Amino acid sequence: MLDIKIIREQPEVVRAAIKAKRTDDITDEVLALDGERRTLISRVEVLKNKRNTVSEEIARIKRKGENADDVITEMKVVSDEITDLDVILRELELKLNHLLDSIPN
Repeated sequence: MLDIKIIREQPEVVRAAIKAKRTDDITDEVLALDGERRTLISRVEVLKNKRNTVSEEIARIKRKGENADDVITEMKVVSDEITDLDVILRELELKLNHLLDSIPN
């Protein structure tokens, strides 16, 4: 499998190699999926960071004996979004890997 970094850094070289092998040029599709994947990873990391930070806040609120139900409900929504994005991310990675497998070396 061709390394995605090579495709990112030298797409024209990859296109030329694909053309020389007389196969379909899927470089743009690979780059689009890779960009979408990287965006999703960033979004998930931001949400996980928020979840971790707020979890600490919830612990502080509970130690004070205060009600944290509103914050817990909000974090449930964030956790659900993380789960949904993880599923989408796995599907994207499967598609991307399939495309990468089809590019000749």
